[in-house]
Amino acid sequence: PISLCVALSMVLGGANDETKNELMSILELSFLIDSNTFKSNLKEIIEIFSTKNDEIEFICSNSIWTKSQELNEDFASNLQKWFKAEIKPLQSSEEVEEWISKSTKGKINSIGEIPDSTIMIILNAVYFKAIFENPFPAQN
Repeated sequence: PISLCVALSMVLGGANDETKNELMSILELSFLIDSNTFKSNLKEIIEIFSTKNDEIEFICSNSIWTKSQELNEDFASNLQKWFKAEIKPLQSSEEVEEWISKSTKGKINSIGEIPDSTIMIILNAVYFKAIFENPFPAQN
């Protein structure tokens, strides 16, 4: 759920009017007057989880890939401020897959071909490694 929440929150940063209201409803944030409060809290949660220790490794990576599309400066600045998002040119699926593989420590290596009509991709990748209190059986 956190990956979807982060990705939709990045989209929320560029939304206005009806789209913004719908996203805030989906994220159950309609009670907030200012979405910056939510983004600030989300950023803090990610930073707390991202603190590496001997028992838990959590990496939350974000990026925006654009094809010949200039991003609104405020939108780009907010993505970098709140989500530490990398802004990259969308040139090939191989570059996107390389970023995903690096962000997931090789656990995800392929997303398939990106259609030529794609002008922007918003990505969130989460890598989580920990010892579970009740581990799954090895055969599962």
